[in-house]
Amino acid sequence: MTQIASKNTLIWTEKHLEYCLKFELKYVAQTLWKWLLTLGKEGDKIEFDFKEFQEYVRKLQGKPFTLQWVLIQFHKLEFLRIIHIDKDFGHNVYRIILRNPAATIPKKRRERNLNYHQVTLEKQASNDCHSDAGYNSSSPSNKSSQTTCTDEDSSSNINNQPETTNQLDIKEHHRKLQIIKACAKYGILFNPKKTTTDEIYKYPIEDINASLKLFKQRNNRSSIDNPQGWLIDCLRYRYWEDSLYTRESFMSDFEEIFASVFGNSG
Repeated sequence: MTQIASKNTLIWTEKHLEYCLKFELKYVAQTLWKWLLTLGKEGDKIEFDFKEFQEYVRKLQGKPFTLQWVLIQFHKLEFLRIIHIDKDFGHNVYRIILRNPAATIPKKRRERNLNYHQVTLEKQASNDCHSDAGYNSSSPSNKSSQTTCTDEDSSSNINNQPETTNQLDIKEHHRKLQIIKACAKYGILFNPKKTTTDEIYKYPIEDINASLKLFKQRNNRSSIDNPQGWLIDCLRYRYWEDSLYTRESFMSDFEEIFASVFGNSG
């Protein structure tokens, strides 16, 4: 059953609040979660556009959040399994399934992985969101067009922001988060204090997904002792291409080499 942006009674219990406190969910994440619960019940498929959420926030507090900051919190809820993305339509339109907090408590290793990476990404995003708004405390005329993060940790650095935001940096942070999440789904947890984590960011997500699929196949046959190191080697030497190398490909390459060698000798 898919529900499309229709208002329902908010069902927000002590379990939801306890979950927010346990995982230190920001005000933005809590506001988004509550709003999503007004669109449909837990377990239902819900389609929505982030423009609708931003309009809701504007009516609620006078101005919307910065979209990049909202997306960071949205993906945190996804990582915690409160949200399951059923389909990404693009242009910030999604179909999701909401889960009950009781069914989403992550394993301790996933919890640590979340804390390692999310803190860094959120701090950077909080810096970017204020600079993106063009914040200037001495210009009252700009207040109507500002966006806000509203979280205490993001507002503390407000006076040290550059005048413009580097959108490429924001996209890169989203890309890194997607890589970490993809690896975590296969039980490969990268420690950001090690150089291997920096190296994993060098590769495109398509290559990483191909390597992770091969990792799952190999790990099912025999346990891989060092999954992080194996994944890095797989990306370096492109192991997954060997698994795609068929007998037909071999014969075609062999004939091509054979022809070139004997053709040149004549």
